[in-house]
Amino acid sequence: MLADSCGNLRIGFDWEGIYNGGKRWVEGASGLSPSRRITPDVAIVLPGREFVGSTNPDPNKPGDPRKPLIKLLSGTDELALEGTVDQPASIVHILPRLRVDRVCDASPDCTHPEAGLAVVEDGLGDGKEVDAHPIDRPGSQCQCKEIREARYFTCEGGDYEGRPCTRPAHCGSGFCTGTPKCQPAGAVWRTDASPGSSTECNDDQRCLDTDPAFPQCGYLLFDATEKKDDSGKITLNSKFGEPKSERGVCEPGRKDACKRDKSCTSNHCSGYVLRARSLFAP
Repeated sequence: MLADSCGNLRIGFDWEGIYNGGKRWVEGASGLSPSRRITPDVAIVLPGREFVGSTNPDPNKPGDPRKPLIKLLSGTDELALEGTVDQPASIVHILPRLRVDRVCDASPDCTHPEAGLAVVEDGLGDGKEVDAHPIDRPGSQCQCKEIREARYFTCEGGDYEGRPCTRPAHCGSGFCTGTPKCQPAGAVWRTDASPGSSTECNDDQRCLDTDPAFPQCGYLLFDATEKKDDSGKITLNSKFGEPKSERGVCEPGRKDACKRDKSCTSNHCSGYVLRARSLFAP
């Protein structure tokens, strides 16, 4: 896994043995609960599919990162993704925040610009970007439009105040209308996060120009930059650490669930697993 200078994670996959020349459904999950972190101080908690994309590796053209169908698995404590494999290799991108160039007039009064970027299935087995308001605010008469300069949005009101968002559905009972404030580098959103500086921003440049001590526009969803080596690589150990309350699978075989090594006859409890099946399997 690689992390770039912006904190985006890039995970390369070689689908040899899984890709069959057509489309095949794949499910992948980390056995480490987001609340427990992927390392002692790094968690990946995503509000929605909009913070995930996939491209082709070099020397191929990257392609549209939204076209590959990727979904967040619900009903699980783990970071879990599912989607289709239709290429021999791919790179999955996980973003800690995302600037939005699509806004809608926010309900109920249509007076406050609300981020309106959603990623959905197009009905043909691919993903695409669409206006979020017809989905998240059904019945609303507010209009969506593109803006010239993409900007960051945060949740305003509700349980996710200050968290990065791209659409109303990311904010529960709140609105994706908030303007971020400049934060220290690497600051990650928490429910008890402080407001940060008093300077509002649309992008990092505003913060850098105002106060170098607060160079980051808004909070991140996660920060793994300190875990990368000089080449940008991040290595995650699949072995569980303390406390051992997370779920995993016994190696080899990957059929029996486990919480710790001694739960397995092989004495090897792995913290992540990838499963593939036919696209049309039940």
